[in-house]
Amino acid sequence: MVCLFQGGSFPFECLDQNVQLTFPASAFESNGTAQVNVGLKKAIYDALRKIDVLFENDTMPNSWDQKKIDDFRNIVYRLVEENECGLNSYQAIEDDFSDREILLDAYFKEMADLLLQKEFSACAWEVVRKETLRTLGFILQNASDHLFWTRRHGHKRRR
Repeated sequence: MVCLFQGGSFPFECLDQNVQLTFPASAFESNGTAQVNVGLKKAIYDALRKIDVLFENDTMPNSWDQKKIDDFRNIVYRLVEENECGLNSYQAIEDDFSDREILLDAYFKEMADLLLQKEFSACAWEVVRKETLRTLGFILQNASDHLFWTRRHGHKRRR
């Protein structure tokens, strides 16, 4: 997923607009208990769902590779669907998701607000791209064993 967009480092022409958002690392922490693990699984699902919603917006920069965007959206959509199915088995377990949800809501609202404030500019989208890659990288590095993975390939996003 790292090669999802044009890739590379943050564009030079956007450096003056590069903002550091408060990353909700604690939303993805686990201590190994069943209650915390369920909250973590729900937090991962929620982050993926919020990423999916952010990228439903059709105001992304024209300079971005549309095929890569579509591929990325298909992957995120598939992960949302697969994690949603896996979460159904945890409905009766009490968890700490509400605390995690507050952090995730604030983080993704910051990204959405930035896009609105900057009128969906290319540089605002670069910040969102950077933060999305940061989020996905953190999940993969620190919590990927809590994702529901399947071995299916070729699943296409329904439009």
